[in-house]
Amino acid sequence: TYYADNTAGAASFKNGQIDVAMDFNHTDLAALKTAGIPDANVDAISGTTYEQNSWNYADLTKKFGADGAKALMTALHYAYNKDEIITRITGGTVTAICNFNSPLTWWYKNVTCPTFDLAKANSILDAAGFKLGSDGIRVAPNGTKAELLGCTSAGRPYRVNTLTLLATQLKAAGLKLDVHPVPSTGG
Repeated sequence: TYYADNTAGAASFKNGQIDVAMDFNHTDLAALKTAGIPDANVDAISGTTYEQNSWNYADLTKKFGADGAKALMTALHYAYNKDEIITRITGGTVTAICNFNSPLTWWYKNVTCPTFDLAKANSILDAAGFKLGSDGIRVAPNGTKAELLGCTSAGRPYRVNTLTLLATQLKAAGLKLDVHPVPSTGG
């Protein structure tokens, strides 16, 4: 049986209509508890999956030039408040890592994440010539507004919520991120 959302899957699990439920993740733990499923019935273990935001560097280079894209990407590392995302979106159930390998893999190497530092992000953008416009959105030296488009699956609300929170965080650096959830099939 396929469920369009995990709330329906949790209800079927609780009612004994299904014996195993997959495709739940960290953001569903509270819903499982709310549905009255005892913790003993939920095998919640850390896995080797991860969520990431991928930036289209080639497109950013077209929009802002090579130097502008490099400065923007560097500033983004400091404009993200990963701790706020972890706390507000996932309820503290995940850990930030700054590479593509899970700490559970034998080849994992710890990479220190840049610390959230809005002043540093703004300083990088200022030094690169991104001027703050009267509307609060920066403009690159080539005249292009720092307006970005973020797309994610509408079937995963925590992804939409993450991008929405990120848009608020980036606004403080003069960057506009429009969040565009797209319909998904299969979650």
